Amino acid sequence: MLWSGLVPGLADEEETLDVEALLADDDLLDALLYGEAELSGETEPTSALWDIEHRLLVGGGYKTNALFSAFSEEDSAFTLTEWETTVFRLGQPTDWKFLGYVLVENRHYADVDGLNNEWLGIALAQVDKPLGGGWQIGLAGQYMYLEQAFSLEFEELDLGRTNITLHQFVVTPRAEVKLTDRTTLGFRLPVSFNRFQDSDQNYDEIGLVSDLRVSLSDRAKVVCSYSYEQRDYADRLERDRSGNSIPGKKLSWEEHQVELGLEVDLDKAKHWRSKTRLRHRLVQDSGSGFNDFAMTRVAQTLAYKQDRWSVSLNGSYTHYDYTVQTKEVGDSNQRHRSRLGLGLDAKRKFGTALEGVARYGFEGYLSNVLEDQYDVHVFTLGLHHTF
Repeated sequence: MLWSGLVPGLADEEETLDVEALLADDDLLDALLYGEAELSGETEPTSALWDIEHRLLVGGGYKTNALFSAFSEEDSAFTLTEWETTVFRLGQPTDWKFLGYVLVENRHYADVDGLNNEWLGIALAQVDKPLGGGWQIGLAGQYMYLEQAFSLEFEELDLGRTNITLHQFVVTPRAEVKLTDRTTLGFRLPVSFNRFQDSDQNYDEIGLVSDLRVSLSDRAKVVCSYSYEQRDYADRLERDRSGNSIPGKKLSWEEHQVELGLEVDLDKAKHWRSKTRLRHRLVQDSGSGFNDFAMTRVAQTLAYKQDRWSVSLNGSYTHYDYTVQTKEVGDSNQRHRSRLGLGLDAKRKFGTALEGVARYGFEGYLSNVLEDQYDVHVFTLGLHHTF
C-alpha cells in the first residue's frame, strides 16, 4: 500500500493507498508519472519523536488480458510480493517534520509470453517546517522505477511494444498557508526527469500546482485545484496533422488541469465515507496539434469501515477527445476513447499484525479505433503482516 499523500487530495483516515489501485487507475499512475506525487505530512500525533513501520504482503491472483491487447488476449495466474517501510518524525507543532516511504512490489506471471515480471519501486521523502502565521514550507523528493505491461494510458508516450521501463526523479518545493480554521491554500512546483528504456520517450517537466482545501463541516471537505505543466521531450519529434514525424522539430506540450473533489462522512460514527472527483485535463502540443486532447473524468468511491472489517467500492469514467487525430488516415471522424473502471476491495484484520485482503478490478476501454477496444479483469487475494 502507498502512503495516502502520494496523490494530493486523496488522503483518508487510513493513510494508505492500495498499490493494486495505483497500477490499475490511470489518474493515480498519471500523478506519479507526471510529477504530482509527494507525501502529504498529514498524520495523527504520536508520543514518539520518530516512528518506523514495515509491512509485507504475500498473495496472488489471476489477470485476464495481461498485455492489454485488443487482438490477442493472454490470461495468467500471478504471484504478488510487496514490501513497504514508512518512517516519520512529527515532534512539536512548531518543529520540523519528516516523512519517508519505500515500496518494492513484484508481480510474477506464469502464462504470458514475453512477460515474466512487473516491478514497482518507489522511494519518497518529505521535510516540512512550520513558519508561524499559518505558513508551512516543505521540500519533497521522489524516485520511481516502473516495469510494467503496456496500458492504454501510455499511448501518449507513443510506444509500440508491450512493456515499458521507467526511471523517474521528482523534486517538489511546496508551501501552504492556513487562511482560516477551515481553509488552507497550497502551492507546489514539481520538477520531474523521466527516463525510459526507449530514449525517444525521455522528457523533462516543470509545473505549478495550486489547491484550496475547505472543511465545510466536521464531516465534509471540498478540494479545488488547478495545475499547469510544461513538458519537453529529448528526442521525440513533432508530427504534422496526418501523423508524420517532422525532422528536426522536437515535441513539447503544455497541460492545464482543474479538479474538484468532495469528501463526506455519511454517518456520525464515520463508518461510511463518500469521495467524489471531477477532473478536466487539456493538452496542447507545440506544433500541428496532432497530440492535442481533452480528458474529462468522474470518479466515485464509497467506503465502509468498522472494527476488523473495511470494504470499498469505486468506479470511474474517463473520456478522451482528440482535436486533430482521426479514426484512421483519410477518415474525417475525430478519434475518441473512454475508460470504465470498477473496483471492490475488502480487508479483514486478524489480531494487530495480520490482515487479509481480497480485491477485484475491472478496466473496460471503448473507442472508435479498433486497437483501443479491450477489457481487463484482475482478482487478488493476499495477507498483510505488519512489523
